[in-house]
Amino acid sequence: MNLKPPQLDPFFLLILDEDTNQFTIEGPMQDDTAWIRVVRGAQILGRAVRCFNPNTGAGEALVWGQTHGYAFVACGSIVGPIS
Repeated sequence: MNLKPPQLDPFFLLILDEDTNQFTIEGPMQDDTAWIRVVRGAQILGRAVRCFNPNTGAGEALVWGQTHGYAFVACGSIVGPIS
């Protein structure tokens, strides 16, 4: 019997900073646990940040952020999994 967890398809994660109206796209990745942990930590400290999987490719995610009024910033600029 094989007890390995199923392999997930790689996905992207949008990180939004609602205080500065900035966003970044992280990934592709197969596990967002570290990102969720650091976003939650920033929220506990009072930052208006959130993350979600847009269920699209990076290009579509970039368009989503820009059409919703966010400015694109470099990966890791808002929070990072090792912060």
